[in-house]
Amino acid sequence: MKEEKLTNNNEDSELTSDKRKHTRYPAKWMIKGFRTETRVFTGVTSDLSVSGLSTYTSVQLKVGERVYLNLDSFVGGVKKIIDAVCVVKHVSISNNKYRCGVEFLKISPSNLTFLKKCINRIDPH
Repeated sequence: MKEEKLTNNNEDSELTSDKRKHTRYPAKWMIKGFRTETRVFTGVTSDLSVSGLSTYTSVQLKVGERVYLNLDSFVGGVKKIIDAVCVVKHVSISNNKYRCGVEFLKISPSNLTFLKKCINRIDPH
């Protein structure tokens, strides 16, 4: 398996009207998260952007906590696992689940390119 260098996700930094870095788009993707090697959790995304996502999980994460996520993406007949190092920015309770907003800290260039293609299929402008 080819290893890819992880890069910081600093591009495309225009602000949206709600002060987010990027517009969020609806997406229902399964995630597998890792807090440590032995502390694994699962969830489902509710929306995403090129700089982060919102997910529902039964595990309460802590604001400021770093997590490693595997996103099980499927768009236009193409399935790919997108992995990223993230920081938890927001946690709230909704429908007996924890809703967590996370920001991507590190994501490989190929995964970021794929994510942008997925977003373009969701909203081709």
